Amino acid sequence: MVPNTFFHRFLITPQRRAGIAPYFGKGQCRNWAAVVMLCLGYPIAISAQSAHKPLRKGDHLYSRAKYSEAGKQYADALKVDPANAKAQYNLGSSQYQEGKYE
Repeated sequence: MVPNTFFHRFLITPQRRAGIAPYFGKGQCRNWAAVVMLCLGYPIAISAQSAHKPLRKGDHLYSRAKYSEAGKQYADALKVDPANAKAQYNLGSSQYQEGKYE
């Protein structure tokens, strides 16, 4: 009796050993397509999250009234994602708190 594992159920069958069955079974092509799409989208998700860390660090510094250091963190977040509205607003707010009105 063949063990009931993924490897034995899907990869090694008598039909596949004889070369008459396709490698992917019914519905498995869609599953593999989903995995490939997730893998291709993963780098995009990583790059989108890289502005999050300096933004949070800036928020922490701002709450401690360290406005110039917070402004540097917000500027770093804007280097990664220039369209980040929260970083733009918080940078302006930290500059206002420092008295930099221009």
